[in-house]
Amino acid sequence: MVKRELAKDPLLKNESWDRFLPNYKKRSLSKRLKPHKVSEKKPYTPFPPAAEPSKVDMQLEAGEYHIGRDAKKRIAQEERLEKQKVKKEEKKREREKEFIAPDEPADGERKKKKRKTKVQDEE
Repeated sequence: MVKRELAKDPLLKNESWDRFLPNYKKRSLSKRLKPHKVSEKKPYTPFPPAAEPSKVDMQLEAGEYHIGRDAKKRIAQEERLEKQKVKKEEKKREREKEFIAPDEPADGERKKKKRKTKVQDEE
């Protein structure tokens, strides 16, 4: 519409119309800093994965399913006692390490300690 009016005016017909036309800034899209994540497609397998064995299945395989409560408690107690024994032995060995004397070199290999003399102390 502005251009039509300017075209009709004989004084402005041959001049530049830039001062009358609005200046629109071009909007550039912001550049993406992080690249798009392209996920790789896994190969198609028509068969579903095998079902994992349930707790009952595992008990049946181990033969624990038909054991009574008392027997289960007894087995668990025995396992706990066995772990306690092992741990107790380890701690006992750790405590005994402190009382073992360090290895001493043979008589010929012993190093003589330097004794301070009065002359060294005065300096």
